[in-house]
Amino acid sequence: MIFYNRISPWRLYNFTSWFWRDHRKITVIDSQIAYTGSLGIKSYMSGWRDTHVRITGRVVDQIQDAFEQMWHAAKIDKKFFRFKKRHYSANEFNFLINSPYERNRFIRRAFITAIKSAREYIYLTTPYFVPDLGFFRELIRAAKRNVDVRLLLPGLSDHKILDVASASYIGLSLRAGIRVFKYRTDRFMHAKTAIVDNIWSTIGSVNLDNLSFRYSYEGNIVSFNAAFNQELKEQFLADLAQGQEITAFDWSKRPLFDKIYEMLTWPIHDFF
Repeated sequence: MIFYNRISPWRLYNFTSWFWRDHRKITVIDSQIAYTGSLGIKSYMSGWRDTHVRITGRVVDQIQDAFEQMWHAAKIDKKFFRFKKRHYSANEFNFLINSPYERNRFIRRAFITAIKSAREYIYLTTPYFVPDLGFFRELIRAAKRNVDVRLLLPGLSDHKILDVASASYIGLSLRAGIRVFKYRTDRFMHAKTAIVDNIWSTIGSVNLDNLSFRYSYEGNIVSFNAAFNQELKEQFLADLAQGQEITAFDWSKRPLFDKIYEMLTWPIHDFF
């Protein structure tokens, strides 16, 4: 067992390095089978709503390679590790990574490319929605060209401050034509999935927030397989049926203090 980037009190002078975490959820068995998605292995997470996949084929090599590079980084205690450059291949399934090194933010770039190409729908599930403005702007542009953009958020998450920060985007989303849904409050929605036009989908560890896109080591499966994408779409719609849509009218009626708290989170969104 190896731990990556242990938190040390004497690193207070460089506290942002604490954000450089290995957030991936990867299991590789005999180089033949891999599991990945949003599932964390902790007892208190057992009742959470997660989406995880079992996968075989050539993509397992990509997942194992990413694991081995991360293992090497942890073993030499290197806090800011630059991964080998990765590109899409001709496979129906590929494993992409994100890291604090800007040139290695492949998952974010894949998201942006897919959103820009969307013509029918974009379905997003995320437990935390605090995206950078560039990402959010592309979602707004998609909605304005009549793409059906739907965002599924948890009714309540495990971090109150992140609920408030996420809420600060809801009014802007509704005004732009993005439909926002809240999942049931008795079960934390922790899945991280996206489906675009039944052509492209992704599932993995990436949250739609700055911590994932800018600071963490993340890993996602990206799929061009129509059957897989359809199954993920059906699961999204089933989850949506257990949630409630937020209307602009209802949102405008929330308490004044909630609006103030949301506004106060904007200066620190880069750290969420």
